[in-house]
Formats: sequence, C-alpha cells, structure tokens
Amino acid sequence: MPSASSKSWQDPFLALAHEERRAILLLLCDHAQSAGDMARYLDTTQQSASHHLNLLLNNELVSVEKRGRFRFYITRLDGLQEVEEFLVELRTRAARRTS
Repeated sequence: MPSASSKSWQDPFLALAHEERRAILLLLCDHAQSAGDMARYLDTTQQSASHHLNLLLNNELVSVEKRGRFRFYITRLDGLQEVEEFLVELRTRAARRTS
C-alpha cells in the first residue's frame, strides 16, 4: 500500500496539505527562486526545500527553468485548476444546502 508521502507525488491536495509547500507557493508567486533561496527563506536544508519543490513540480503546481547550473521555480496558476474546481463545487453544494 502506498504511503501518504508517495501519494502526494500525484495528488495536488496532498501536495498542498503541507504548510511549507503552501508557503513556497506563496513566495513563488512574486518571482522565480532556487531551492537554495527557498531553504534560506524557510530556514531549512536545501535537501528539504528540493523535496518540497519536487513534489510541487510533479503535481504541476510549479514550473522550473534552468539558468546555467541552477534551477529556478515559479508558481503555475494553471496547476491549481483542479483544486479551484473542487472548491467551487464544494461551495456550490454547501450554499444549496444552507439556502
């Protein structure tokens, strides 16, 4: 049986469940940053930041651009579409119930 960690490789909801990944997405809305930049911002190791960025990348919540020997990440708004569609459906159903 796959662990919750391995499931997050293919589930944007599980990828968004971690507080540090949500913080990364918010920071990457402003401009592209490297894993090292993220590690300094989150006060964590570069390995941990890279792990979070890879989960976000695999779920198409960020995109990556190679610049020389560095990789820079930025939030992908289109990657949030599945999450947004679910939230709209949830709000619509809840509103019908409370009306």
